[in-house]
Amino acid sequence: MTIEETLFHSEPWRQAVEQSFELKILPFTPASEPTGSAWYSVLSDMRGERVVSTPFSDVCDPLIRTERGWGELVDHLRSFDRPVTMRPVRNPLARADTSFEQRGDLLWHGVDLSEGADRVWDGLKTKLRTTIRRAPKTGLRFRFSSAIDDVATFHAMHVDLRKSKYRLLAQPFRFFESLHERFGDDMAVLLAEEEDGTAVASMIFFAWNGVWYYKFSASYPRRYRPNSAMIMEACR
Repeated sequence: MTIEETLFHSEPWRQAVEQSFELKILPFTPASEPTGSAWYSVLSDMRGERVVSTPFSDVCDPLIRTERGWGELVDHLRSFDRPVTMRPVRNPLARADTSFEQRGDLLWHGVDLSEGADRVWDGLKTKLRTTIRRAPKTGLRFRFSSAIDDVATFHAMHVDLRKSKYRLLAQPFRFFESLHERFGDDMAVLLAEEEDGTAVASMIFFAWNGVWYYKFSASYPRRYRPNSAMIMEACR
């Protein structure tokens, strides 16, 4: 697999995480591989002391391509004498390092949009197409926005969903404000609204380095299940 920078390697993402959660994301470059890089944080909180690469990110592969450089990174992280957690997806050196215990597998889905949304539509199963076609018949309409007020609309759903379904705390609104401040129009909210304008579901996307990232979603408990239709709308 090719190791590439993602949204979670970007400077705007790191800055938003640092500002919102009052932590430092530190860089590391191996002496033997000056073009390589990795990012991590040294944390100490109610969950204990640990090193994380990189916090509040889905994935963040170390951008290190040589075995020698990888060894330097591992030695550096272990010098803190704390548990180390990584979330690599494409780095084969991470997969091959048996000194780490694998705790699980991540599923990272990607869709090629370079040939247009019609190509995506043609590849969908008939049952899924039927589900997507049904969404407008429920009276829902879809709307894209980059306004901070619509980010706040998403966040209200996000807080409600995390509390009622997962019994977890949601990320604070200041995190989304900070992301909005840094990404601007490259942070988009897709809203599913009833005919009277009441939002019932929402998703947040980021555009960075030629890739369209689906990062957050939330909804209020309703009879609607518009997720598939919203993803198709985002592809269009």
